[in-house]
Amino acid sequence: MDQGEAGGSSYRSCIEAIQLVACIDELTDIFEKVQMECLNRYADLGSKELRLFGYLGNHGKAKMKDLASVLNVPASTATYIVDNMVRKGYLKRTHDRTDRRLVWLEMSGKGVEVFSCLLEAKVQKAEELMDSLSNGEAEPFLFFLNRVLNGKT
Repeated sequence: MDQGEAGGSSYRSCIEAIQLVACIDELTDIFEKVQMECLNRYADLGSKELRLFGYLGNHGKAKMKDLASVLNVPASTATYIVDNMVRKGYLKRTHDRTDRRLVWLEMSGKGVEVFSCLLEAKVQKAEELMDSLSNGEAEPFLFFLNRVLNGKT
């Protein structure tokens, strides 16, 4: 194998990585716009709060340290954000039944409304995007996307 062939593989991988980054950036922009449309309905929420709805929608309830980790902020900042969301009626605190020291955070009815808005809008946009694929293309696309996201080779 000569130098060009060895370098070609690396070059191809770099080009493919750049293409993947461009696709991810474009998808991120598309779904951020969808989020912003929901955000317009709930003007008292910001992007960090919306991220919490996604997390809580998938996990049901969480501890403060989990939410701080999701937001990538110190616990004090997460507490400030959560306090405001509780005050506005989007989240509620509940004490653990077996350990009263443990406080769980979960969405209130109003919070579920926001999550539903976000989920419906994202699913609708995903359906629009998937409509560009034929029936035979959708399944392998999702398979390979999951494989990439899970870091499997």
